[in-house]
Amino acid sequence: MARVRRTDRPLQARAVATRATIIEAAATVFAAHGYAETTIDRILDEAGVTRGALYFHYKSKADLARAVLMMMRERRAALWAAVETEGDRNGWSVVERMHQVASRIAQEYVSSIVLVAAMRLEDGYAALESEDEPPVAGWMAWLDGMLRRAQAAGEIPATTDRDDVARTILASIYGLDRLCLRLGQRREDFPLRVEAWWRLFEPGLTGAVK
Repeated sequence: MARVRRTDRPLQARAVATRATIIEAAATVFAAHGYAETTIDRILDEAGVTRGALYFHYKSKADLARAVLMMMRERRAALWAAVETEGDRNGWSVVERMHQVASRIAQEYVSSIVLVAAMRLEDGYAALESEDEPPVAGWMAWLDGMLRRAQAAGEIPATTDRDDVARTILASIYGLDRLCLRLGQRREDFPLRVEAWWRLFEPGLTGAVK
């Protein structure tokens, strides 16, 4: 493999910075307008880069949406791993680990425009004509695994329909996002809404075995 010349490093750094600027801008516009109403011109205005610079890195609006979703998947995987590590260290139950993931996703929703954009992109995912799995599929698989572990640990009934519970969890969190959006509530309030929902939801999930 050819060694990178020292003089190439500033160019590489600028390229990385430009990509980051473009993705941040794309996420901002997707979050505000959704996939269908987002245009390349809107992203260019937000990013403050030339059309040539954008197309050098990304060939289409769909490519930008996929890049946003990929960044979300990477952050999601890192979050899952972090909660598992803390859970092992602190002796958290499986159900508590699920709670921690929901809580931290809600907190990241406040600080990360990428996560907000990814949630908005769910609505227009079919338009991307992507061979990748829909973003919710990854969540469904993770929840099924966690619920299976909770059943094995005796934290929830063995008769619990994992698919129904996973769908309810996702519908609740995505529904809270849509409701907050429709009511014009602040993104900063989203973690409080998720915590209130969890307090109502958890007793029904675990109550039969307490």
